[in-house]
Amino acid sequence: MAIAVKIDEYVELMGVVAYLSGEISYNSTLNKDIDEYFVLYKKHKAVKRIKQLLQKGLNVNALISFAVLLEYKKGSFVLRKKQSYLEKSDEFLALLADFYKVSLFHKFFKQQFSFYKQKVAEYDDELKSLNIEWLKMFFGDFEQDDFTVSISPILNQMVISSKNEIVVAECTGKMLAIIRVFCHIFINPLLYSSDKRQEILQPCAGKMLELSKWAMQKQGFDDWRVLINEYIVRAVANVYMQENKFTKQAIRDDIMDNVGRGFYLMPELVGYLNKYRYCRDKFKTFGEFYFELAKFFTSHIEKEIKRVDDVVSVILEV
Repeated sequence: MAIAVKIDEYVELMGVVAYLSGEISYNSTLNKDIDEYFVLYKKHKAVKRIKQLLQKGLNVNALISFAVLLEYKKGSFVLRKKQSYLEKSDEFLALLADFYKVSLFHKFFKQQFSFYKQKVAEYDDELKSLNIEWLKMFFGDFEQDDFTVSISPILNQMVISSKNEIVVAECTGKMLAIIRVFCHIFINPLLYSSDKRQEILQPCAGKMLELSKWAMQKQGFDDWRVLINEYIVRAVANVYMQENKFTKQAIRDDIMDNVGRGFYLMPELVGYLNKYRYCRDKFKTFGEFYFELAKFFTSHIEKEIKRVDDVVSVILEV
């Protein structure tokens, strides 16, 4: 299945307004063009509103996910489906529509055509080698065929959306990063949509987060659900590498890099996924494997905590 990359005009619009707010600094090739073109609109009410939202703690990923849902109809912005990213969204939509109209944003967007075309071509080349059929087979989810992939040069972000999920990640252009983003599309809904899976994973996930709290906070994985999803995503991505002709050195380097980032159980988890890979008659979908994953995480985190406690006890006795 071919996946086309596009530039989402409304994500770029959100990026411009956020940039003009001064709350976030983007090292974008378009910075100079934005400063010159929108010099008269830095104090627009939409810019002031985003500034307030960002100051109150709203993150850029939420703004991007909100922008993906936008549709422009008859001079107004509407949302294609319900969202939880922004409260009082109707008020903000009106401000954003006014900014879009008075600043002639669409004209600015069209002026960047050559630059955008170049960026899209770079990602098209990478996505051609992505084995999306392997991912669908691995997760047992053959309904995931409505992917929309866009990149935002202004925000330096990649956005992948499906009917169930929107995932935002930094644009790196590296294949491994792209694989992980696609894994998130399949994996995130499995946890967030199931109270039962959250119930069985929360106790061990809390202990895992505590064990590598400092490292995870630095990377933004400071919620137990985010940590669990990231653990699983990185392990599945490594399995993908094993089955899609990555070198042994690249596979080993990936595992060691994850351990260095605080994912201490990664070698064992990658190996444990063989129980799913080779028992597909028992586990038709990856969602059915979550009870096994809970057993794995519970057992291994207890062993790791005991190992640390034993070492500390010996040290204190000396």
